Amino acid sequence: DRILVAGPAHSPRGAMMARAMEELARVMPEDATLLAMPEGAGLNYWLRRRNPTPYSLFLPPELRAHGGAAAMLARIEASPPDFVALVHRGHAEFGTGPFLRDPDYGAAFLPWLERDYRVVATIGAEPFRGPRFGIVVLERARADDGAAR
Repeated sequence: DRILVAGPAHSPRGAMMARAMEELARVMPEDATLLAMPEGAGLNYWLRRRNPTPYSLFLPPELRAHGGAAAMLARIEASPPDFVALVHRGHAEFGTGPFLRDPDYGAAFLPWLERDYRVVATIGAEPFRGPRFGIVVLERARADDGAAR
């Protein structure tokens, strides 16, 4: 597989996605599952990792189509991913606040992520905090780990 992207002088996104793939490949066991939010299912393809949920997009239209974040979360919690990649995505086109911060754009997922996952890597800027691109890799906390954050 090959991915062609604009060079870092034009956009850091491609280089950061490559770094995220390297980090995920390093920390994920072969049989680990991965969920990318609000988008980024290409990571599953490139890494050959299964998404254990029925969802591949968490943008406002998809959230509405599936009954909202709370309804989707109930299905996700039934088969939670081992790892989550939070991939920065702008929100202006949807007329909402940032992902995980706005009730219309996935805010219901934030308590679950904070409770059940721990940060293992941040590549670039922290997602959803401004215009700069970044990815946060989360790993599901084991029972003996205590709280995720």
